[in-house]
Amino acid sequence: MPGCYDDWLLERRETVTMHYTNLLHTTCQALLVQQRTREALPLAQRLLQQEPLNEVTLRMLMRLYVSLGQRNAALTTYEQFVSLIRQELAIEPEVATRTLAETLRSGRASAPNTPTDVHPPSVWLPPTAAISVSPSDATPHHFTMPPITPTHREGQKGLLHALETSDRPGECAALLQVAHEQAEQGNLSAALVSVQQALQTAHQHGAPELFINGLLLKSQLLQRQGLVAEALLLLREAHTLAQTHQLCSAIGQSLWSIAHCQEQSGLWHEAIQTYQQARVHWRDAERPAAEARTLTYIAVLQKRMGQAAAALALLDTAQGMYEQLNDPLGIAQVWHYQAVALLAQSTTNTGNAIQIARRAIACFQITRCTEWEATTSCVLGQALWLDQQPHAALTTLEHAVLLLQPLKKPAWLAEALAYQGLVLCDLQQPLQARRCTDQALMVLAQQCIGRGWVVVT
Repeated sequence: MPGCYDDWLLERRETVTMHYTNLLHTTCQALLVQQRTREALPLAQRLLQQEPLNEVTLRMLMRLYVSLGQRNAALTTYEQFVSLIRQELAIEPEVATRTLAETLRSGRASAPNTPTDVHPPSVWLPPTAAISVSPSDATPHHFTMPPITPTHREGQKGLLHALETSDRPGECAALLQVAHEQAEQGNLSAALVSVQQALQTAHQHGAPELFINGLLLKSQLLQRQGLVAEALLLLREAHTLAQTHQLCSAIGQSLWSIAHCQEQSGLWHEAIQTYQQARVHWRDAERPAAEARTLTYIAVLQKRMGQAAAALALLDTAQGMYEQLNDPLGIAQVWHYQAVALLAQSTTNTGNAIQIARRAIACFQITRCTEWEATTSCVLGQALWLDQQPHAALTTLEHAVLLLQPLKKPAWLAEALAYQGLVLCDLQQPLQARRCTDQALMVLAQQCIGRGWVVVT
């Protein structure tokens, strides 16, 4: 819908963009494996236009230029990239990028048949340990929102009790819980009404912490409706109030939520800066678990921007913090992201990625974290495929599909089926591959229809 800039389009536009980018990565990688460099070149050019700060994509494009005898084009592309990141980020290129450029200038460059750092076609980001207002709305490419934890677990019962005892703060907390339950049932209109009542009650009776919780919850509901700009205004108000009343948890929570909004809007650089503010806050407040979690978020964004080496360094720090906290689930989640970042950094890292992903899966199985097990199984399947172990990859991806089917996560299921189709193509099973691809398309179509989107065939 070119020319349209309504707020409700932002989230859908971001989702479509991520699917488009993943498809470009998948197709380009398949062409490179088949040494069809001329066909891969325009796709790599399009990828760099789509991800102008992604150094993995830049290096792939430079190697393609060299393989086609266009060394000057490779160096020109590099110089344009250097100018861009100096202007936008005030940083220098990664060592691998600088080394490739120096090799080109010296005339020693020879492009390998298959670049060693081709970006894998999936980001595969599972949900965080936090619970959103509606976890079913999360996609593998986005973080879920942090939880709002009211004082009563059962909203309606808590509300009745608060009204009977004239407990006004309790009434406000119960209304927030009612809104949370209504949102989980998909009744966003009723949830917004309940939140508004809670905000009025909190304001009338001078309960700033509950008022801030109401603003945070309302912002989540607005984001689910695609009203990201309105949600961001509420979050900034919540952050200002939290600072005024020196509410430590609310300050960190609001910073995290602001960063999430920025990420949803495609403002990745701003999101990283806000996450960094949240990290400093948690460190000053001596909240190492929250700091480690925020480090992970920053690392994931860096990986999405093609800065895999920086992402891995942050993940190492986060892992050390989780080890000090004796938090095995946190460590396993870091392992998941390390496996993803290793694959993004270079296909020569597949062996390490496989080992790390298997350790993570074992932990998720013990802790019964099925969603994490499923998405990490997809990462493992991808690593096995890149490691030229198609039979093992197929078995792993089939297991991931079985786990995902009852979870009602259509985007994840569709991507797992698509990978399964790619592996079946390598195994010379075109009919089965077509069947998996058709199933993936059907899952996505059903998701679009369920959300009221138009499906064009």
